[in-house]
Amino acid sequence: IQASVAQNPEAAAAMQRFGTLFRVLGAIFAPVGTLFVLAWTALLLLAFGRLFDLPATFSRTLLIATYGGWLLLIAQILGGLILMLLGTDAVSDLLSALSFGVLRFTGTEGIPRPLVPLVGRLDLFAIWQAVLWGIGLSVFYGASRGRATVIAAITWVCAALPEVLMAALRPGP
Repeated sequence: IQASVAQNPEAAAAMQRFGTLFRVLGAIFAPVGTLFVLAWTALLLLAFGRLFDLPATFSRTLLIATYGGWLLLIAQILGGLILMLLGTDAVSDLLSALSFGVLRFTGTEGIPRPLVPLVGRLDLFAIWQAVLWGIGLSVFYGASRGRATVIAAITWVCAALPEVLMAALRPGP
């Protein structure tokens, strides 16, 4: 948060005034957001699994999404460590600094805002997560590698749709 507000004096002033409130709300909404992402992923795996004739159930697809979700926690911890080592003053683009994929090298500047979440999916941990989804579908439902790979790949792309929509609707340049 400090790195993102360092570039915006108005946001820095708001952080100074409401910092404790933002931290408390963040502590509340972070788990809620994580649960939303897991449920969204489970629904996508369920929908595409059924589309490809798997006898998918929500409880099992939620389990698969949760197993894969641990990778994002590891990515966040590693990204935080990198950010601590670099220092918040050295970071001009927070998304590229925290990325373990294409965004680390390209940055977000010059990429249309709605495409940034899709480019962000080209990340080591996001791809690894999709691989785990495919393995989970194959193990739980006996899906062939090809079918599980297609379902996981479609889910991998569609998982970014809420972020794409929010980026497209957000005002500004």
